[in-house]
Amino acid sequence: MVRVPAGMRKPVLVMSTDGVGTKVLVALQARRYDTVGEDLVNHSVNDILVHGARGIAFMDYVAGAGLGVDELAGIVDGV
Repeated sequence: MVRVPAGMRKPVLVMSTDGVGTKVLVALQARRYDTVGEDLVNHSVNDILVHGARGIAFMDYVAGAGLGVDELAGIVDGV
């Protein structure tokens, strides 16, 4: 749930999502996972900001069936 701030007239909610795709492939080759989560957040935030929107909430998820515990922990710790 997202509460629309009081006083906003005709609010329009702008949403964005980004998949890891190539980011994880590069991270696996480099054995460096701490930048993947940060990269996802930055892409989603930038996609919203370019429309002149203001952030009021952020939601993301991690899906990594092919990743081990250490790799997933590195992604989450990097955020």
